[in-house]
Amino acid sequence: MLYIYTATLRCILKKKKKKITKFLLFFFLTRPRLERGPVESSFALKKISRIMAFEATLGQGEIFKKIIFAIVDLVQDGNFECDSDGIRLQAMDTSHVSLVSLFLNKDSFDNYKCETPITLGINFQSLTKVLKCSKMDDSLHLSTDPSSKDELSIVFSDKNDRRTSTFQLKLMEIDSERLVIPETNYVCEIVMSSKEFKQIMTDLHNIGESLTIGGSKEGVRFAITGEIGSGDLTYRNSDAVIPIKKKKSKKHSDDGQSQTQSVQDDKDLVIECEDDTTSGSHVKIQCEQAVTQNFALKYLVSFTKGTTLSPLVHLSMSPDIPLVVRFDIETLGYLKYYLAPKIDDE
Repeated sequence: MLYIYTATLRCILKKKKKKITKFLLFFFLTRPRLERGPVESSFALKKISRIMAFEATLGQGEIFKKIIFAIVDLVQDGNFECDSDGIRLQAMDTSHVSLVSLFLNKDSFDNYKCETPITLGINFQSLTKVLKCSKMDDSLHLSTDPSSKDELSIVFSDKNDRRTSTFQLKLMEIDSERLVIPETNYVCEIVMSSKEFKQIMTDLHNIGESLTIGGSKEGVRFAITGEIGSGDLTYRNSDAVIPIKKKKSKKHSDDGQSQTQSVQDDKDLVIECEDDTTSGSHVKIQCEQAVTQNFALKYLVSFTKGTTLSPLVHLSMSPDIPLVVRFDIETLGYLKYYLAPKIDDE
């Protein structure tokens, strides 16, 4: 049985010209499957597991460093949920307007061990300070040990194992509720160069604070209005520049369930880039109906830190549903940002 709750993640009210602007973010909470144990209260305290060891090794530790740098400005604390499938993170920003969803597939690690699910409470400012001690070509080894008290071991090694840096990061007990984001059929899917997306957000942020994104079969429009004036950028739909092929793929939904299905929509599209299309103004759109939404631009600017992870960015839109900005992390997994649209009431 599905228990559905609407989590109104803090309404930010702002009076301006007799209008009240509301930021509303809606998510669904579902009952976990029976094999995952008894249902906990939605506000139950997540305890740190001290029983089973966890370890994961990445030959390219720089990728993990980029991931953390892409979310540290939005998320202060969060729980890494580690199990036999990989590592997951769901965390909201301090104002509860945006949400970060991360998944790292265990098959993409050089070595991965997690026989029993474990929760690692992380302060991302502290983790960032440790990761800054690594060098670009270092490998990364993460592990926990029952003998250590609430600590995550972080080890950096160079290619020849001539240099090894070892750190112990103190873990936290973080009070959080488990959010399960359901699969959603978005009516408008946009794929474009991540560099171009970053340039748009950065440039328009100099003009105003509120951005309107409109998608249709013909193209996508980014419009801004500020104190100094207004402007907009329009990109036409490119049919043949970014070819897409459909194939069978194993996907992991945000609630951790593995599914094998035929790829039918943009959230599962395998993008094959030709030449230098990822750095140009080419845009691929699949749109069932036109959608226009208004967003706080400062959050979208923060999302552009994910451009270091992928040459392409995926935007998913539907009326009255949070925008999804997704970066696929090579073969490792994905990083998704959810942003609530602004609703203007007269």
